[in-house]
Amino acid sequence: MAIGTPVPKRPTRRAVAVIVALVVTTLALLSMASKFLVDWVWFSAIGYPAVFWTLISTKACIFVMVFIASAAVLLANGFLALRLAKHGRTTLPAQFAFHATPSLAQPDLLLLARPHLRLLILAVGGILGLLIAAGEVTNWDEILRLLFQVPYGQRDPVFDKDIGFYLFSLPAYIALKNWMMLTLVLSTLVAGAVYWVRGDIELDHQRRAISWAAVAHGSALLGLFFAVKTWSYALERYSLLYGDNGVLVGASYTDVTVIVPILWLMIALSVIAAVASWANLWLRSAYLGRTEGSGLRKARPDPPRNIVLLRRRG
Repeated sequence: MAIGTPVPKRPTRRAVAVIVALVVTTLALLSMASKFLVDWVWFSAIGYPAVFWTLISTKACIFVMVFIASAAVLLANGFLALRLAKHGRTTLPAQFAFHATPSLAQPDLLLLARPHLRLLILAVGGILGLLIAAGEVTNWDEILRLLFQVPYGQRDPVFDKDIGFYLFSLPAYIALKNWMMLTLVLSTLVAGAVYWVRGDIELDHQRRAISWAAVAHGSALLGLFFAVKTWSYALERYSLLYGDNGVLVGASYTDVTVIVPILWLMIALSVIAAVASWANLWLRSAYLGRTEGSGLRKARPDPPRNIVLLRRRG
């Protein structure tokens, strides 16, 4: 090689990642465009272009609305956790007669993530919102049936509801319930991750502690979870009419006499659990511990910020 000839630079990892992302995005857009054109040509050929544009507009509206709602819930919980979480790790109260074993060094990943939590929350909330919206687009049929439903004219003999409720309303309600459950679970994970990174949750083998803010936030989300479960059990009663045991289609004698009362019991228990979870916003108590002797040890109400359970000396 001649002296003075510049050495070609190798592409950096960031450049490779950008190129791969652009290629994948281009292929995905080409696939979507080809499907769009094929459907448009087919609907136009049979004389129903209005139906095609109704489907496209419905899917677009569902995607935008679900994305906004999902991202808003996720970001609200993430930033609420970021605001409530304290800046340091939990501290051991002096009045506790427990022995604190030396804790391990905090992982470098947490130390790196802590200064960039706002950006990470925005990114995670946006990405999860897009994924949820993409999954909910498949429920366009249920949404259209709900919006353009008409009475069927006959009522079922078990719950005395119009048959149109089971054909048009119930599938959309189930889809909405599933979205609410998924969003609540993901919101809990996002908020829990924020509290963990900020040090408000410590669940290692040497120390177990959780801040009052994390307890209150978790209690609110748990109450919402049980509230949605209450609605889920109520909808499950109507789903019994879709049952098919191979002999009989619809609600069987066992379903009506046994399963329905059990579902009513689950509804009552879910309501009690939701009320208890929301009451814990004021009580702010939690049970953290391991089995010692006859049962679990309850976390003490002091100090005002933390609940700590550690191993006894000796």
